[in-house]
Amino acid sequence: MLDEKAIAACKAYVDLNPISYYLLLETQERTAQKAFLTRLNIDSNHWIYLTRDFESPFKTLVGSAHHIRQARKQLGKAWVHGLRQCAEVFPET
Repeated sequence: MLDEKAIAACKAYVDLNPISYYLLLETQERTAQKAFLTRLNIDSNHWIYLTRDFESPFKTLVGSAHHIRQARKQLGKAWVHGLRQCAEVFPET
C-alpha cells in the first residue's frame, strides 16, 4: 500500500464487514466517516465497494495512480495490474 487512501481502504476491508459498516452508517459516527472520506477525496460509493471487495481489483500495488506509476518504475515493471481501478477509486487530489 503506497499511500494514506490505500491504507485506509485496506483497514476498512480488514476491520469492517458489510453488516457492521451499514450499522456504523446508522450511528452518529456517520458525520465523522463522511469527513474522513472527504479529506481523503474518496467517494462514499467507492468506499462501500472497497470495504466489501478490496482484494478483487487490486492484485499487487494499491494507491493513487501517481504512486502506482512511481512504484512501477522503481520495480522495473512495464505495467501493473489494477492501475485503472486505482485511478478510479483513489483519485488524485
